[in-house]
Amino acid sequence: MFIQKRRDISQQLRTATGRRLAHAIQGVAGNLGLDAVAACAAELERRCVAGADTNARLEAAASLQAALETALDSITRYAGQTPPTPKSMLPTAPPSQGDLAQIATLLRSAYTAFADFEPIRAESPMRELAGRLSDESLAPLHQALENLDSSGGARAACVLAEQLGISLED
Repeated sequence: MFIQKRRDISQQLRTATGRRLAHAIQGVAGNLGLDAVAACAAELERRCVAGADTNARLEAAASLQAALETALDSITRYAGQTPPTPKSMLPTAPPSQGDLAQIATLLRSAYTAFADFEPIRAESPMRELAGRLSDESLAPLHQALENLDSSGGARAACVLAEQLGISLED
């Protein structure tokens, strides 16, 4: 999904939200070890923050677009050669009361990150949730994170919280 949505980002990067998108791409690229993409995104963000003229921002956006295309093409080729990941087993029993309290804290952290339009911040609590909940129950949150979809992530956290009987209010 991330690959499909990021194939043509140049228009998005020209808007006022370009700095935010560049920042998000930099974080994702850094986490994936896509150093060239991360460096180009950092340069675009730097130019946006510095108030560089439109041509300078467009030049940085074009560099980012090219680096992203190269990385996405490589990922696409590689993904075609890797075996599918086996689906993890669903838990057989509901979480204990103590575990439910920890899940609530982690889910609130993920929700807050998405609600604050900082989906990358949701990665850490989601990693911890992965050890406590099934892949199936976390799939909508992972999809939102992969797509950098803050509103989708916040909605998915609300749905999961409701399913677990957790209030997202502290």
